[in-house]
Amino acid sequence: MTPSAASAGKSLRVAALCCSVLVLLLPALAALTAIGDDAAPGELSRLERVVRGQPPGQQVDSNGAQLLFGAAVLGERWPTDARAQRALLVRARTAQVVGVACMALLLYVVVALAGGRIQALLSCAAFALLPPVGEVGFVLRGETVGGVFTLLSVAFMQAGANPPPALRGRRPRHSAAIACGLFLCAATAIALGCEAVPSLGESLLVPGVVLLTAAAGLALRGRRAWRRRGLMGLPIRAINRRLIPWTALGFVAPAVALFVITRSYTVSVDALEVTTPQGSLLPASGFGYAGLASLTAAGALALTFRVGARSGRGARISSDLILFSYCAVFLLAAFTDEVPRDPLPLAPAAAALAGIGAHALLVAMSGLRVRLRR
Repeated sequence: MTPSAASAGKSLRVAALCCSVLVLLLPALAALTAIGDDAAPGELSRLERVVRGQPPGQQVDSNGAQLLFGAAVLGERWPTDARAQRALLVRARTAQVVGVACMALLLYVVVALAGGRIQALLSCAAFALLPPVGEVGFVLRGETVGGVFTLLSVAFMQAGANPPPALRGRRPRHSAAIACGLFLCAATAIALGCEAVPSLGESLLVPGVVLLTAAAGLALRGRRAWRRRGLMGLPIRAINRRLIPWTALGFVAPAVALFVITRSYTVSVDALEVTTPQGSLLPASGFGYAGLASLTAAGALALTFRVGARSGRGARISSDLILFSYCAVFLLAAFTDEVPRDPLPLAPAAAALAGIGAHALLVAMSGLRVRLRR
């Protein structure tokens, strides 16, 4: 390779890295552009409670929300002047923007583990276009903390389900111990997400959906093995190695969540303030709604086909399956929930499917272009 070609290749890699970082920061930048807007309903009162402090018997906000908002206004006193209150609100909103940036980073990690960096970047771009982020992402609310911990739990589950092949082959006990630790971290993250936003209880269902889907795929494979080799030929040990950790996680996560909630709340869950829903999950305009809804539907079909193909072959529980379970649980909850709630914690699931759908569309267009050239 000539020096000029090596220099050009290095420049392209640097340019690609800069573009990736820009796309990754796009949700935070979208929320930052409107950080100086007027206060949303209930936002100032929420900040005032955090600054003044809440008596133990009069808790209104979750501990996670208080920690997020209090970190940005640490040591401040609640001002009486309206301009000073607005300045304090803008300062506190920086913590909200940081929370949105953390959600975007975790969304990138979760989708990249399942489908690669291109799909992850497209998902981050779709995340910035959704109204909960692009329009009202700057509004202080505890749902940000819940969304961060939920995505963190998905990332822990993906890492625990897919240890490095070299470690899994040479040191299986060490690999199993690491997987158990990661699953325990996932259970703790689910519990902290439920503590921050009790309405995110559907995150407790994600391990169960993974377990049921994997069990269905292994049942098909076991049926074929039983027909060929009989009952003694069934891979019982391999099935147990794959399903027992998820069965344990399905029981441990609710127990940890119950422990955390009972220890952190000084009042009943019903006494906590319900955040006024900020916007809708998808754009209100016809073009934006149709575009993002179509990409989300295409991504759901592509991810379902990918998961079904791997499950039919009896493959290991993959990051695809975990992402599929997370998206299915949260989007079904979004469209079947009878009580309106803030859609920010649901936005990463829709963005992940939209990114996968956009990638599938680009691949299809590229293949069509190649065929037309022939």
